[in-house]
Amino acid sequence: MLGPLDFEIYGRVLAQKMGLGLADPCSQVRMSAAMACRKLLQNVIDNSIPEDEQVKKEYFCILLPPLCLSRYYVADTKFMLYSQESWRILAGSDGPVLVSQYVEQIVCDSHSGSLCKKN
Repeated sequence: MLGPLDFEIYGRVLAQKMGLGLADPCSQVRMSAAMACRKLLQNVIDNSIPEDEQVKKEYFCILLPPLCLSRYYVADTKFMLYSQESWRILAGSDGPVLVSQYVEQIVCDSHSGSLCKKN
């Protein structure tokens, strides 16, 4: 288990890997990444204090774009529904506000990710 100091060092790397996992072609990897993403963001939200607003923003910037796009992944219904449920849990009624805050990142990630796909 990671301690607070380890999380500061490795947390961003883990978040970046989870973001990549949400777009992985393997359904087991996508689902595992979705579960880890939800847990990490819940932890960041629950343990965030006003001074840590920048930390919260960093994790949101990394993980919200792929999570937002995952809600529309129709090829894997279980993953899509889990992502939609995660979005409701994490964003609540602030979903539109979060999308507007991170829309540039969401669009950039979507387009750059599409360019790199084999299909």
